Amino acid sequence: MSNLKEKIMKTLSGISGFKPTYAAILIFLTLLLNSSGNNLFLPNSTRLVNSLKSSSLNNVKVYPSSAAEVLVKAQEDWQNINNALQDAGSGDVVELAEGLFYLHKTIIKYDFIGTLKGSGKGQTTVQTAPGIVFDVSEAPFMEWNNDYTTEGHQMFCLPHQYNTEERMVIISDMKIVVSEPTTPYQVNIHGAYGQLPETNNSLQVFNVYYEGLDNDLLNPIHLNVHYKDINITGLEDSIVYKEYLYSISCGLVALGASSGEVFVDDINITNAYTGIGIHVWTGGGPSVTIKGSRIENVLWGISSEMVKSWVISENEIINSQQNGIYLSTFGYQNESAVLEDNLLFMDAINYAINGIKLKNVKVRNNVFTGSSKIGVRAKGDNWLIEDNDFCGFTANRPDGANIVLRQASNCTVKDNANQIVGGSSANDPSNSIEEPKDCN
Repeated sequence: MSNLKEKIMKTLSGISGFKPTYAAILIFLTLLLNSSGNNLFLPNSTRLVNSLKSSSLNNVKVYPSSAAEVLVKAQEDWQNINNALQDAGSGDVVELAEGLFYLHKTIIKYDFIGTLKGSGKGQTTVQTAPGIVFDVSEAPFMEWNNDYTTEGHQMFCLPHQYNTEERMVIISDMKIVVSEPTTPYQVNIHGAYGQLPETNNSLQVFNVYYEGLDNDLLNPIHLNVHYKDINITGLEDSIVYKEYLYSISCGLVALGASSGEVFVDDINITNAYTGIGIHVWTGGGPSVTIKGSRIENVLWGISSEMVKSWVISENEIINSQQNGIYLSTFGYQNESAVLEDNLLFMDAINYAINGIKLKNVKVRNNVFTGSSKIGVRAKGDNWLIEDNDFCGFTANRPDGANIVLRQASNCTVKDNANQIVGGSSANDPSNSIEEPKDCN
């Protein structure tokens, strides 16, 4: 700081008629630091978050290879993107230029803190190299505390080692096309839940996660993830992709344990086994937000477990064949969940909204169409299910109930159009079930 002061005094002294004073130097320093967007008087964690929001230390632009041969182009594109990510420092932006990039194997970057972005989801496309099996053999092995294990199978794999600092990862503004199978990998290698190991060849697109995968929440990291403005498209082929049915196993993944937050905004995912999978996040305001997104032709739309609080709003989940929105505590008690203003078009054997052992849940102003076993399955305490529209929805159960209360208490069901309530807790005296609204 003393050297900086001397340089400033020398500079100011060169200005005609100016007499440098400590007050002038202080003003000059304040203006200088504020203009850089990196105020040195702030705590380290605050400076980091501010720098990631407002500026970066370095902005690197990566251009697609012009090679005509597919494999050569894929190798060059992979090398250029990988080099930029490996060289990125905290808060840096790696921007993919307009054009088409091919990838032939997983990109792995540990402890990435910054932004990976395209030039717009209609401008930048990253695609699995046509005609080449996508190599996931170097992707890290992943093992959960609950004995669920899998060999890595990502396009972009961004694991984080244990740390105590505040971290932010932003991924945005690009289109992803998954048109090829991966090299074989196995899931449930230890036979979790009594299942036999499965050999798969579908790709996760983005996965940002804590490599410890610490379900017990004793030592979470402080990771924040923001996915925004991304189009992801896969292929449906039950012959090629026997286990997952689609070329994409999951579009967007974020795995903790983390005391940070996940924000998902304006995402389009088509043809995937699961659209969005987010697990073990306990940040406060709320922990997981998913809004303004469209998930189409999937088995599972949104799957999320062990989260402190959710806000899932203004999304369209179209042609979901298993569960539209699945939320579960999985042994960790949540604080709240809000599911509102969503459109769920179901062609499913299970549930449009399935909540397992949740408390303080608001399900309101959603529109249900198509058919599935149940529209809303409520299991837990203090649910409010109101002002939803079931007029275009058919529940495939003998009693026709589109709202099912099972092991549920202190719940209120009211003002839903075409509301039919059933389940083992429908007559629990702690629950209040009011008259339905008519369909217009």
